Amino acid sequence: LPVAPAPAPVRPSPVVSAPPVRPASIDDRFAAALRRGLAAAEEGRLADAAELLDEAVRLRPADAEAWNSLGVVLVRQGATARGVEAFRRALRVKPDHAEAHRNLGVALDRQGRSRDAAAHYRAFLRHSAPGHSDRDDVRRRLAEVSVSSAAAEESR
Repeated sequence: LPVAPAPAPVRPSPVVSAPPVRPASIDDRFAAALRRGLAAAEEGRLADAAELLDEAVRLRPADAEAWNSLGVVLVRQGATARGVEAFRRALRVKPDHAEAHRNLGVALDRQGRSRDAAAHYRAFLRHSAPGHSDRDDVRRRLAEVSVSSAAAEESR
């Protein structure tokens, strides 16, 4: 009798692999941390916001908006000194960042450093758009600071 040939070995189905998972780029991670940090701040979850914004500035230290946002959150948490440093970092990246000047002025004012605050209030007025909603408040505070500084000088 003829011998039947052995069947061909069973081959497994070709493996259809999913495309390799691309690790998230620094830009993707930065954008996600910033987006989530801003959302947490809006929701009043300041500790989460600070942590996420810290991550954002670590991933992209040359982003003035991220530094400014971190500063706002830190000041709202009561960590004014750290907030001041974050605003200063924003201004190192972008010296004409109007909001960072205003925010730094407010933080310095809260620390009783009204003369330093005044310089940043003036910078805000120089760099902000003419129709900016905070211009009148900043002008008013700048006038108050100037009057109190003049009175302090006279009393010496």
